[in-house]
Parts: sequence; C-alpha cells; structure tokens
Amino acid sequence: MDKTMNVVDLLLKLLSCKSLTPDDAGSLNLIETYLDEYEALYVNKEGVKNLFLSKKFGEGEHLCFAGHVDVVPAGDKWDTNPFVPVIKEGNIYGRGTQDMKAGVAAFVQTCKDATTFKGRLSILLTSDEEGEAKYGTIVMLEHLKKEGLLPDYAIVAEPTCEAVFGDAIKIGRRGSINGYLSIEGKQGHAAYPEKAINPLHQIAPILANIAGIHLDNGDDDFAPSQMVLTDIRGGMQVTNVTPSDLKLMFNVRNSTKTTQKEISLI
Repeated sequence: MDKTMNVVDLLLKLLSCKSLTPDDAGSLNLIETYLDEYEALYVNKEGVKNLFLSKKFGEGEHLCFAGHVDVVPAGDKWDTNPFVPVIKEGNIYGRGTQDMKAGVAAFVQTCKDATTFKGRLSILLTSDEEGEAKYGTIVMLEHLKKEGLLPDYAIVAEPTCEAVFGDAIKIGRRGSINGYLSIEGKQGHAAYPEKAINPLHQIAPILANIAGIHLDNGDDDFAPSQMVLTDIRGGMQVTNVTPSDLKLMFNVRNSTKTTQKEISLI
C-alpha cells in the first residue's frame, strides 16, 4: 500500500470498498496495513469484524477514535456507481461518504501523522453499526475491559453537523431501538372485503398516532425521542387480493427520557 497517501486518497480507497453490513469488504485490512506502526487486535463474532489499533506514546491518558466501516444499502437513482467514488465540483460522492467513511479517514490519517502524544492513541472500528449492532463495539469493549485497555476518552466521528461543517459537536449519543410489529389478518378478494380481515385497514387508523410522533420533549443535550416508521409490507403485489398479514418495522432514536420498556408498552 502507498504509505504517502493523504486523507482524500484514503477516503477514496475506503469508499471503493463495498462494505455492506456486516461485510467490511477489506476496509479493515486496508486501515490495519496503513497504520502498520499500531498494534492490531481483531475480535470477531457471528460474521462481524472488529478491529482495535493502538499505540502507546507515553504514560498519560488513553484517547480512542471510534467508528464503523459498514454502510447501508445504496438504493437506486444514483447518477454514478455508488461504490466508485466521484469528485465533482469540490464534493466527493459515494455510499458512506458522510456516514461515516469521511470521519474514519480523518482520524486514521490523524493517527498516521501523529508523532507525539502524552499517552495512548487508539482506533476502534466495527463492521456492523448499521445493522443489529449486537456483535460490534459492545463485544470489543467487553474484551478491552478484560485486557485493561478501555479508553479514558473517545471521539466518535459520526456526522453531527446541522447546517454547515463544524457547527455542532455532540457530547453523547442517543440510543437506537428497533421494533417489529406484525398484524395477522385473513386473506380475501377485494370484491368481497367483508369476508376478509384486512390488516392494512386495521393499521391505517392508528398510523397517524405513531408515525413520526415525539415520545418525549428531549433535553439540553438530546433531541426528542421520535418514532420513525422504516418499512411496511403486506400482500401479493396484486390489486384484487387483500393481504393475509402485515409487517411493520420502526426505529426510535431515544433520549435518556424514553426507555425500551416504555416503548413496548405503547
């Protein structure tokens, strides 16, 4: 690997890795090789790769840069291949540019360029943040605790800007609660709806009461917890048959004022 890359070169290489959760698509090895002066530790579980890179400069405190290399599916309506990065009018386009390979490239290059530090610098990366997130950072932190390597401080390079670059730095992180709702009905013909139990009709009256609602008022540090519907499916993709069941998925990015237990009681 070219050891003279700048942060833009590094970002372009990371964007070229089709790292759909939980596949890191070689991006972790790329970073490990680039930071060859750092000690590498992998803790992998259930197909998820987690990489911890660290270097002790002195006897001071331990600062960790944390993040993820996986991205959400690209979707359609891209003008170019989402995994072939493009520079256009001063901007870089590609799946994962903002969330969060630009941040990863920035702190990897920072660690590459660091020559002095009063303590230990480290990087913690996972490949499953965009998925269930069961075997990523949590697993690595449990291992680091056993090894006595838990950081004193952490900087997570997730995008936090609200309008322009650098306008907001967040001091914490909301939780992420995934929910699944299933409604069982009775399939029937659209011409005879009275003979069926249509789960779409059952859920329609309550959608306005759950879609996008705030579950609390937030606080000085966190926005209100919000119910965000992410997927709804049912039926056979035909116009004359009502569905036998319906499945709805939702996500709540919760503040400290709303818990998983409270959401389950809604």
